[in-house]
Amino acid sequence: MSLDSARIKPVHTVLSGPAGGVVASAHVAQLAGIPDIITMDIGGTSTDISLIRNGRPEITRSASLETVPIRLPVIDINAIGAGGGSIAWIDDGGALRVGPMSAEAV
Repeated sequence: MSLDSARIKPVHTVLSGPAGGVVASAHVAQLAGIPDIITMDIGGTSTDISLIRNGRPEITRSASLETVPIRLPVIDINAIGAGGGSIAWIDDGGALRVGPMSAEAV
């Protein structure tokens, strides 16, 4: 997406950060001659996966940001767990919780 396009339709940049890793993974897999892969992005607070079929990321129109539905075509990325830097803690009721706080990286 060009800078001018982003200025005109900024909503199309939603979830573009995680999508960059998926697109890069698809490119590297293509260079290696592998058409079908599962990508995994382990960040500070989440672990995200995406499916690449025939060299192309899967697309969905059923994504959400927090609890807000997104009805634009976006790369299908799913959070499957806490990230590598997620902090575990005990809540006021004594239950074990993980995240969304992160230890971050140095």
